[in-house]
Amino acid sequence: MNVKFNYNHATSKFQFRAPIDEGTEQIVVLQDKTVTSDGLAVDWIYNHIYFTDTRRYTIEIMNFDGNMGKVLIKDDLDIPRAIALDPLDGWMYWSDWGASPRIERAGMDGTHRETIVSYDVK
Repeated sequence: MNVKFNYNHATSKFQFRAPIDEGTEQIVVLQDKTVTSDGLAVDWIYNHIYFTDTRRYTIEIMNFDGNMGKVLIKDDLDIPRAIALDPLDGWMYWSDWGASPRIERAGMDGTHRETIVSYDVK
């Protein structure tokens, strides 16, 4: 399945369309002007979107339809930025650019959180 994601900073909308080579229909998945997402990753196995929110200091998940969402991580995040997924092994990785910059990982359900790198992160 080919999926194209667009993020419009002016309207704070996540959009997607699938497949890329057919049609032009766009579906708004999340419309929330309080979301400031700097990182976005796609779980192509279970059809979920993961994103960091630097305004609410969270890592969140939603499905492709936008009718299910959940905060996965909300504690001890300063400026969560980039996020990457390894859905085959069940891990998500992210960077935090805050006062104590670091790279962390957790299970894709938010459990088993651990810091991978916490020194010399610039």
